[in-house]
Amino acid sequence: MLVNDSEKQLLIVPMKCGSSSYRTLYATDPQWTDFSKVQHLDDLPLTGAAKIYKIFELTNRNINEYSTTLIVRDPVQWLVSGYRFLQLMHNPRAPWYPKSISSHLKKVYRDDRSDLFFSDHCSVMPDQYYIKGCNVQRLEQLNLSVKENTTPDKIPYPKLDEKSINLITKITKNYCQLFNYNIEKSIKYYNKEIP
Repeated sequence: MLVNDSEKQLLIVPMKCGSSSYRTLYATDPQWTDFSKVQHLDDLPLTGAAKIYKIFELTNRNINEYSTTLIVRDPVQWLVSGYRFLQLMHNPRAPWYPKSISSHLKKVYRDDRSDLFFSDHCSVMPDQYYIKGCNVQRLEQLNLSVKENTTPDKIPYPKLDEKSINLITKITKNYCQLFNYNIEKSIKYYNKEIP
């Protein structure tokens, strides 16, 4: 979450929606505050819009005074990106993490928010950050001048089998309705483009 107080702008960039790119882009601009770098606020045990409202409350800001933009991403790309990112965790520190895409999607579908790191990267989709009346921009339609890929290419893209496709369809139902994504098209495009 990036805030520009002088221009009363709030930019909500959920994880896996170009958050690293946006942080890099605004890192040297003194007008923008990156609340992910304010440890006690970033560590709040909340997710989605609830966390944003709480940060505004704790920092004595009125969210209604801000023009808000939410960055969203194709739901299949978002889910796969979260899966690939957490594949980096396959080490002794995180032996609990699902190793297959279908196991990962089952965990996302259960939406267990007891692990906020997992939630932010894989379970709390961008629709959970939606604030009524905000401007929504799709990441895939933006031309970011800085593109940071936090997941190395050595982490393979998973094949989506029927079980995975069914879970993705269930997980993304509300997301697709809210942001007008066609899940069948997204899945078809992903399966066609997978290396």
